[in-house]
Amino acid sequence: MAAGFKQATVNAASVPSTQTNFPAYVDLSRLGITTLAEAQSVRVYADSGKVTEWAREIVSATEMHVKVPSLTSTVTMYVDWDGVSADYAVTDTYGRNAVWSSYSTVIHNGGATDSTGNSTLSANGGVTPGGVSGKVGDATDYDGSNDYITGASNMDNDTSHTIQAWLNPDVINTRMGIFAVSDGVSNATSAWVVENRDSNNGSFDYKIFSGGTSNSLLSPASTLVASAWNKFDFVRSGGALAIYKNASSVASSTGGTTGATNNRTSDFGLGRFGSGNFLYYNGKVDEFRYISTNLSANWLTTEYNNQNDEATFWGTWTTVGGGATPTPLLSLMGVGS
Repeated sequence: MAAGFKQATVNAASVPSTQTNFPAYVDLSRLGITTLAEAQSVRVYADSGKVTEWAREIVSATEMHVKVPSLTSTVTMYVDWDGVSADYAVTDTYGRNAVWSSYSTVIHNGGATDSTGNSTLSANGGVTPGGVSGKVGDATDYDGSNDYITGASNMDNDTSHTIQAWLNPDVINTRMGIFAVSDGVSNATSAWVVENRDSNNGSFDYKIFSGGTSNSLLSPASTLVASAWNKFDFVRSGGALAIYKNASSVASSTGGTTGATNNRTSDFGLGRFGSGNFLYYNGKVDEFRYISTNLSANWLTTEYNNQNDEATFWGTWTTVGGGATPTPLLSLMGVGS
């Protein structure tokens, strides 16, 4: 198994302001890691002395997400691996769940695994999670006919929230449900829904329901683009809604409902929305996230820069101190064992 110890310093231009507890994406293939075993042995540090460790999630042999406590424009990350050490348990201090402790749901490939550990999801209709190449690692391709992800979730219609995903639709001339938290029957209680609404121009409906009525609605035109990856962020702050495309605002509004419903535990849908006559999404989804806060414009810009061009964001990885921590020679000779 290959081993190594490398460092990279963030590109200052990619970080418009300091971000706290920022989940940064790292493409492990750029460090020379080639196998899942090598990836799972990765440990991440704030320093070359390996004193301060950071939590990380290994999604695949190439995809890692690291919780950087304070992402400044000068932060350096140190990555150590030996190809032998086992992956952390998901509940470990430096394991998967710790990376996403502020989030309600995180689905890296648009499939059926929630990396926060909060949601129990299932794939339906023959959908294959992670079956295609995505923007950040693998993605999931929905057929527009009967593919969807559903299950118990702790996502709510919070008074503040941010819904995020990379979307690559196959078509935009058909009304499609993309993701929703709702009862799926009557929208009798508060809910949020994102769908491709118009039949011609790929516009969104980002709706906040209350008592069966869409009290807040945002519908920017010509937003979705067929056969191309774009990152979308749907942000609610009280009665105000905003939609960002590739970290640039494409629509915003004020007013509407300010209420919230909590403890919605069985009604999340990814890839469809409706009540009987379901509207299915036709296209690819990658890196779906839900967090119960309205993320700032600078956060969204930093996130987009990281995910859209990881190589520029982290730059070149260079070797530190000649490789991973070596096994002491006396130990190899059996001394002290």
